[in-house]
Amino acid sequence: MNMTSGNTARKLMPGSRPYIFAVNEKTGELMLKQERSPFLGELPYVVVLAVVVIFTVISCFHFINLCTLTQYRVQAISGLESEYYRVSEQNNLLEKDLREVIDLGQIYEAAAELGMVQANRDNVLVYERRDSEYIYQTDNIPGIEQSGGRLR
Repeated sequence: MNMTSGNTARKLMPGSRPYIFAVNEKTGELMLKQERSPFLGELPYVVVLAVVVIFTVISCFHFINLCTLTQYRVQAISGLESEYYRVSEQNNLLEKDLREVIDLGQIYEAAAELGMVQANRDNVLVYERRDSEYIYQTDNIPGIEQSGGRLR
């Protein structure tokens, strides 16, 4: 074994690992052994831990985003409900005012002054039209003699 005297230090190249003294268990000799990289055996655990941490962070972000979105939608629904109740109440008030404005007795008196009379069964003629369900304004409505239809 050739030993150098003095306190010499060898510069290591970047990326190279230093040597350490180790004892051979079988022979008991002292030998130089290259030091292994730290965490080399733990690398799979470190990768799994990193993946779990990233997944947890992404899940937390997604959860916070869903909570915020749900809260926003609840507030929007609450606003729409209050607007619905306000518009419904306003509609009821306007309907009440409209009922108070329309006076059926006054309408009856105005119609009587104009010579209008209430219709009775003798004033209404019903007939069936066979070629179409609709009657257009330009169509002629036939009398009882011309209709060929039957009265109901």
